[in-house]
Parts: sequence; structure tokens; C-alpha cells
Amino acid sequence: MKALFLIVCIGVSLGAMKTLSRAQCDQTHAQWIEERYREAASIKEEMTVADLQKVFTEDGGIQSFTSRRYILKSCMWIKIDVEFDIPQGAKQFPPGANVRIKKVSKPYLEQMILD
Repeated sequence: MKALFLIVCIGVSLGAMKTLSRAQCDQTHAQWIEERYREAASIKEEMTVADLQKVFTEDGGIQSFTSRRYILKSCMWIKIDVEFDIPQGAKQFPPGANVRIKKVSKPYLEQMILD
């Protein structure tokens, strides 16, 4: 009888430890994704391309020079769409990193696009 009680106690203890480690794991994942979201949402209108390139890199695929898609460097699944304040009539993206962001989307999830 004591042996059965001991086995049941060990089983319950192991089950509780497994649940605890899963909860800790879920919390770690949630914290990581929250940090990535804050990082992605840190890009605001009026920031420069240089500010953007500290956190994001340009996504693949065909894009226009006035509006582009960017991938968060720390997580390739998190993206934003960015419109730039390009002088009217410009035929290409102005050189340099001082071009300003006109509009930025909320961060979203999407698979990486490869060329």
C-alpha cells in the first residue's frame, strides 16, 4: 500500500513539474514575441531610412521605390510596409539614408519572399 502511494505521489509530482515547465516555456515564448513586436512597432512616421535599417532589412520580391516591405532582422516572419516621402516626380529612390518615412503599417506575420 505504501509503495502504491509513493508511486502515485511521484507521478503527480512529475506531472506538476511538466505542467510548470510548459507554463514557463509558454511565458518565455510570449515574452520573446512581445519584445519582437515592440521592436517592430518602434518604427514611426518621420523617422529616416537609416533608423529603419537599424531594425529592419528590405524584403525580397518586386517592390516600388515609394513603398516597400521590410523584414524585422531579429525575426524574418515579422514585416511592415513602409511608404517614403519621395519628392514628386522622382524616377528612383533618392540616394542616402536621410529619406523620411511617410507612412508605416502595423507589424504583421508573413513568410519570407525569396527572389
